[in-house]
Amino acid sequence: MKRLLATVLSLVLILTGVLVLPGRFNTVQAAKPKLSEKKISLRVDETKKLTVKGAKKVTWSTSNKKVATVNSKGVVTAVAKGSAKITATVAKTKLTCKVTVKPAVLALSKTQIDLVLSKPEFAVAATYNDKSLATSKIKWATSDESVATVDAGKIIAKSAGSATITASYKKTKATIKLTVTDDTQPKELSGSGLEISSDVFSVTEDDDTIPVRVTFDGKDITGEVSWSTSNVDIIEFEDGEFIIGEAGKATITGTYNGQTVNATVVVSPGTDDGDDGDYDDGDDWDDGDDGDDGDYDEEDDFDEE
Repeated sequence: MKRLLATVLSLVLILTGVLVLPGRFNTVQAAKPKLSEKKISLRVDETKKLTVKGAKKVTWSTSNKKVATVNSKGVVTAVAKGSAKITATVAKTKLTCKVTVKPAVLALSKTQIDLVLSKPEFAVAATYNDKSLATSKIKWATSDESVATVDAGKIIAKSAGSATITASYKKTKATIKLTVTDDTQPKELSGSGLEISSDVFSVTEDDDTIPVRVTFDGKDITGEVSWSTSNVDIIEFEDGEFIIGEAGKATITGTYNGQTVNATVVVSPGTDDGDDGDYDDGDDWDDGDDGDDGDYDEEDDFDEE
């Protein structure tokens, strides 16, 4: 009897455990799937991968393929400016991400370039959506080939003038304003730009030189000027400086890149009048000859009365 009761009790315990255990496991709920991004912003041609945490099988779709597409791995590709909604479906759960697409940007390393014919070349670098882009992949054009040419981002100046350099890649464009200056020819100077420090220099024979200064547009170019004089006896230019000669008036002429400036130099006599005050035997005074040589002559004696 006791053995039978023990057997029945064991069966009851076993059945109780089978019924209770499944209920305990059922109380643990699976984690809800979660999308990595709720909204993203892209430029045309940029990509972004979306993921769903807590899901093995995900179905992807887009609300507007003309704006943004998505592949089976959740990679979103921006197609054109606008907005779209990307949906990730996990079983009966739908998760969404808003995508805003902005225009792509082509940028050049320079937007304005000044070149001279003595150094006519310049190489331009480029980026597309902030990433480096090989200039060989870009279509280049110039508005004036007589001023400058361009090939694979290398600009070569041909003549003085201005031109617009245009870079095109996919549906984007960027431009450069180019100015070319001819620095291989002498500068054409206006008369008003070339100035001398004075129109008249008044000195004396005792002075050593004259303080001449020549400027062009405020820049001192005295050392670059070639000089000539109308009278070398009065004023002469030698070894980089003016040398004063005898008293008189002369004109000095300075030449710089085909332009000239003139000034009058007036030299007055110095303080030396030619008499140095030294005694000279030839300057002895003659008290005159009164006909009497001063010798004593007996015949000249007066008779005594």
